[in-house]
Amino acid sequence: MIDRPIFMPRLDSAVSVVVDPATTTTLDNTVIDVQLEIPPDTVFDENGDAYTGSLSLSEVPPEFTPGALPDTLDPSMVVTIQPIGLTFE
Repeated sequence: MIDRPIFMPRLDSAVSVVVDPATTTTLDNTVIDVQLEIPPDTVFDENGDAYTGSLSLSEVPPEFTPGALPDTLDPSMVVTIQPIGLTFE
């Protein structure tokens, strides 16, 4: 039994890019001043294939993470990179 609500993070749909596995992809969320640079051929889907879809980066309030954070962890910022199921190498 889970003793706390499970929250679904709100995604910032304005902050997304399409990943091109042949070039460096930059995902920039200027609202929270976070930038993610993805080198070529480093993100893969659940089948191990090069990912070519949309990728988003959104802030998640620490009190609304999908799962409980350890008591010893007190982050100043929590983000979610979507969609789920991707592997970054």
